[in-house]
Amino acid sequence: MRPLAYILGALALSSQVHATSTPPLSDTQPAFAEAPVGDLSQRGAKAARELNAWFAATPDDCGGPDKPAHLCSGLMLRATDTNPNFLPWDPSPGAIALGGVSFSWLRRDHTFARTWENWNGFIFYPGHATPPDRLDSIKVLCSFPINADTWQRPDLQGCGPMPDAPELTDTCQNLNIHSASDWLTKYSKTATTNKVCGWDIREGREATAAWFKASIDAHQGLTGLAWETFDELMLSSWRTGDGAQLPLHSFFYPARSLESRAKARIDQTRYFEQYGQTLPLIRLAFPQDRHATTVISFLEADQAVGLSAPRLEVDFEDIPPGSPADLVSGGMGFAAIASELIEIQDSNLGSPLITGNYLVVDNLLDFPVDPNGNHTGTRTVEFSWGCNSYCSVTELTSGRETVLVEAETVGPMRFGRHTVSVTAPEVIRLTSSMEDGSRIVLDNLTID
Repeated sequence: MRPLAYILGALALSSQVHATSTPPLSDTQPAFAEAPVGDLSQRGAKAARELNAWFAATPDDCGGPDKPAHLCSGLMLRATDTNPNFLPWDPSPGAIALGGVSFSWLRRDHTFARTWENWNGFIFYPGHATPPDRLDSIKVLCSFPINADTWQRPDLQGCGPMPDAPELTDTCQNLNIHSASDWLTKYSKTATTNKVCGWDIREGREATAAWFKASIDAHQGLTGLAWETFDELMLSSWRTGDGAQLPLHSFFYPARSLESRAKARIDQTRYFEQYGQTLPLIRLAFPQDRHATTVISFLEADQAVGLSAPRLEVDFEDIPPGSPADLVSGGMGFAAIASELIEIQDSNLGSPLITGNYLVVDNLLDFPVDPNGNHTGTRTVEFSWGCNSYCSVTELTSGRETVLVEAETVGPMRFGRHTVSVTAPEVIRLTSSMEDGSRIVLDNLTID
């Protein structure tokens, strides 16, 4: 059965940008914004090192029983929508009224597989690492081991009970739940209903470090969909218009979503245009099981501010054979959102077009084509391919599709070289027949 072309309509949202609070963006991704190239390149590499260090550190506390681990370790993430009518780092009217803003927290020993709706967003500095010129008044109020629908909790700034189920959703302290074991005994089978308790860990309470550790240990005790689901921390709200003073470290996007990458590039550009500050855009490849790790990368090719998109060459020789934790080669990040098989292989396929290491997937493979420099325009994309059943190349923004192999059933591998001129920004998708045993091979990709 031939797959239908899927159009990423959401990539067109930035063409509607007209908010008075920021200059309009005129295309499906932001125009290249001028900023010191060396500055962003150096800051981005430094940002990735900092994030990896905070992610890898696993202290139980940050200097005492009243200093929870989030103050000096882990990544404080907020997933946000990209909307022309508001700035994503400003709290919503509902969050201001509630007095709390929802975040998630990620660390080597406290992982999950996705953010809310696979959205992009931003990362705050850990409290003890906040620069002196940034707000230090934003505090962590409470911690839930899993998404807790805090917008339905009107009391304690989103940390209190749901009115319809206080016996399940009051604070863990009020429900006499003092450990991860207690929490899992009560909620492990019903955690995904969001009717759970969280620990109140605001400043001034005793034993906040132990309560926060109980929350992160409870999450890691979950299995299946519950483990995959992000945790939820409530932070005290801030005023709109404070963007330049927020403890923003960087923007991020989940590696499995190029739609979120495009939106994150918009956010990065809007922040630069608002405040003249260049925040790095970071790629996060979340683990797909609890035993895997998160891969944190700064890619110059991802940046919409300060760094152009030069000629890219991808031959996969920089990835050893096997299943990579994240699919990045030649400075380009790929997304294989529906593929179960994602492997770098090096066996001889008998075609001079496929040499050395090459990529094999069984379903969909996406990669971005960005504007080169401070303009949109035509870019030439060329790559070697192999398919053993029906396969096609689709330009998701324009909708143009080219069939590479017509065969409906799995058979011998066929090879070719594909060249196409596209108007950037664009996303290229390779699609297989999705039949059992179908394979797509990619090698020697260039973007000029």
